[in-house]
Amino acid sequence: MDTEFLVARIAVTKTMIAAYEDAIIAFSVDPTLQNYTLDTGQSVQTARRHDLDQIQGTLDMLYNRLCMMETRLAGSGSILVQPAW
Repeated sequence: MDTEFLVARIAVTKTMIAAYEDAIIAFSVDPTLQNYTLDTGQSVQTARRHDLDQIQGTLDMLYNRLCMMETRLAGSGSILVQPAW
């Protein structure tokens, strides 16, 4: 992957992370809030309070994705070597 592609995807992922965090915060701050408009920059959808577990799961996945892409961008990673038995 080239650097420009990774930088662009990292920016999109960060925007999505912010949107999902904003939804979680909104539900946390207002216990009467049942619906939240979630604008990820890619789509606009309604998030519901009873979907908080799914929202948190998506947020966790986005953080993992961000970490992986930033690692690739930095040139870090692991190389698996076959042992010479």
